Amino acid sequence: MIAFIYGALAWAMSGLIPTLLVGAGLSLVTFTALNPLIESMLESAASSLNGLPLAAVQWTLLAGVGDALSILGSAILTRLSIVAASNALGLRKTT
Repeated sequence: MIAFIYGALAWAMSGLIPTLLVGAGLSLVTFTALNPLIESMLESAASSLNGLPLAAVQWTLLAGVGDALSILGSAILTRLSIVAASNALGLRKTT
């Protein structure tokens, strides 16, 4: 039984754990590098609302446009991280 446990640990240390750490590191690097870009795009979209009359801005905020922009930015960063991790792990090739 002990030999089985040592064999399983040796297998995990030889391929599984380093591969997972590379994928996690690449996801972190992707998020860190692209987060300022996505935030600047969202700030640009939010600042473009400044030209609207106050009543129109209030209606857009009540309609949830601010939440929608936040969800959109989070979805973009999540998708980029998933693509980077799956390419690093060799799971599938996506664009």
